[in-house]
Amino acid sequence: MKKFKSFIREFDVKIPSKKDTMDINRKEMPQIKSKDLNDFFNFLKKNNVKTIKKTVDASKLKATQGQFDKSKIKDAIDAISDGSMPDKPIMVSKDGYVIDGHHRWLAYMNMGRKIDVFEANVNAKELIEYMKKYPKSFTKNLYEALELVCERDDTCPVVTAAQLKAFEKVVDQLFKAYKIDFDFGKRHFGERMSDERNNPCIDLKELAAMIKKIYMQTKKSGDTLSKHKDTEIVLKDLQSQLNMPVAIEYDRKNDEIDVIAKTIMRKKDFKTPNKVVKV
Repeated sequence: MKKFKSFIREFDVKIPSKKDTMDINRKEMPQIKSKDLNDFFNFLKKNNVKTIKKTVDASKLKATQGQFDKSKIKDAIDAISDGSMPDKPIMVSKDGYVIDGHHRWLAYMNMGRKIDVFEANVNAKELIEYMKKYPKSFTKNLYEALELVCERDDTCPVVTAAQLKAFEKVVDQLFKAYKIDFDFGKRHFGERMSDERNNPCIDLKELAAMIKKIYMQTKKSGDTLSKHKDTEIVLKDLQSQLNMPVAIEYDRKNDEIDVIAKTIMRKKDFKTPNKVVKV
């Protein structure tokens, strides 16, 4: 008799039809690292959302995302069969949607097995919103977009206006939910990044790391930038010693906060009369 995992390789694994899913793009789904799951559950608890661990029939669950990688499902089937699959429950909503762990779920479904889950007492749409609000969550789509426009170049050339415009477009998408619009369009901003006095010069990848920290703070507090509207502050990255003076203005026409980056400099004892906001 053939082993189950050998048999499963001989036919195409079953995946849900898009019409039976919420069809959310995989890269737009909020992601939470395994090491942060317990912290996320505490975050849910503080927001009066309860989670319970239970075992359910995998065939009764539904998908939030609409794209699947069959090779990952087959690899998961092999891992379950040989006992190497980590004992990690997937996350589901009270209305039966898988929020995180789609490929493991589909492996169990194709094998006709039950699966351990953490079930939240809210529906899928509400649970996804909580994931977006959780300070440590991220989406692969936006982070990958930042990486694409931030490839490191050790020769330290002047960052062009076109590069900054592409970078700004991604950053604005990242902060869109908070009605915050960044402007890196000052003529000399790219030149300041490449100034030899920075030692070493500042590239887009390092700037992106700083922006991510500002984003995480904004997700956590909601008003990291907006509470300073109509003033000038200095955003300071303590790890890299980057200092970015910005003017924060309320745009009444578009009902958003404009963050205008004036310059940037790497300096430990950066002098300024304005308030310094550490990130």
